[in-house]
Amino acid sequence: MLTADAGITDADGLKGKRLGVVQGTLQEIYAEKNFTGADLVKFPDNNSAVSALNNGTVDAHFLDYEAAKDYSARYPKLKVAVNIPSFDAPAGFVVRKGNDALREALNKALQAAMQDGTWKTLHEKWFPGTPMPDSYLPKQ
Repeated sequence: MLTADAGITDADGLKGKRLGVVQGTLQEIYAEKNFTGADLVKFPDNNSAVSALNNGTVDAHFLDYEAAKDYSARYPKLKVAVNIPSFDAPAGFVVRKGNDALREALNKALQAAMQDGTWKTLHEKWFPGTPMPDSYLPKQ
C-alpha cells in the first residue's frame, strides 16, 4: 500500500479513507473484500492512481508491492505503508481450450519447479521481502 499519510500504517488505518485501486485487478477484488471501511476509488492504471495520490484526491493506493516500491523511489513523499500479501487472490496461466498437451506440460513443469526449489529461488529474486505461500514450497 502506497501513501503519503503517516497515519496509515496498516489496513485498519484505511477506515474512512479514500483508497485507490486499478479496475479489474486482483488488488481491486481483494480491497472490495477486505477493506470495507475504505472508500474505493477505481482508476484505469497505476499512473492515474499515483497522480491522484500525489495531488491528494486519494489517501492511499493499493497495488503490487514491487510497483509500490518503484513509485516510492520516484516520489519521495510517498512510502510503502504496509505489504499485504494477498494469497487468496486468484491468478493463473491461460491456455487455449483443447490444448491439453500444453496445459499438462505447463502443470508438470510448474510442479517440478516448486519441488526442486526453482520457484522459491525466482520468487525471492523478483519479490524480495514478500513471503511465499506454503502451497508453493517443496513438499516433504
